[in-house]
Amino acid sequence: MADTMLLALEIASSLCNIGFVVGMINQRIWAWPMGLMGCLAAAVMFESSQLHAEAFLNVLYAALAIYGWVTWQGNNQAMMVVHRAQRKVWWGLAAIIMTLALGWAMKTQTSNPLPFVDAGIFSLSVIATLWQIGKRLDNWHLWIVINAISVWLCINRGLYVYAGYSAVLFAMSFSGLRSWRSVHEAQSD
Repeated sequence: MADTMLLALEIASSLCNIGFVVGMINQRIWAWPMGLMGCLAAAVMFESSQLHAEAFLNVLYAALAIYGWVTWQGNNQAMMVVHRAQRKVWWGLAAIIMTLALGWAMKTQTSNPLPFVDAGIFSLSVIATLWQIGKRLDNWHLWIVINAISVWLCINRGLYVYAGYSAVLFAMSFSGLRSWRSVHEAQSD
């Protein structure tokens, strides 16, 4: 893919997904269609960079964005409260199994230069997104880790705009954690 097209996809995806995170921090339903657009652009970008799990992850994100949009529309926002994730050991085990299985498959079947890193980001991101849809506070802890690793991965693959975008998301994840923690504590009182 031409460098200018790849750069355009990086910028479009970054802007849409920053909009998504701003919406998530503030628990706004319009965040979901922003995320949908950003994920579709990112899927094309990552596939052209041979980061197959990242590409597939963004296709899955797009589907989860539709699911989140429908879920948040179908539920009265006042009734959806921020809460803590349950069964974290099981979620952690699921992430490890997904990472190992997907990493091994990519190592043996694709040209992905960093299959286990890519698979780890994929696995944790799926869990974090499901936790976001369910308004689980702990999603922000996962995003902090995911975004930190993503900065390194994108620099490694020469995706410098996306590395900068991931650094912005890393910082925004702390803001999301503070915001949702504040809401959670207010609901607990």
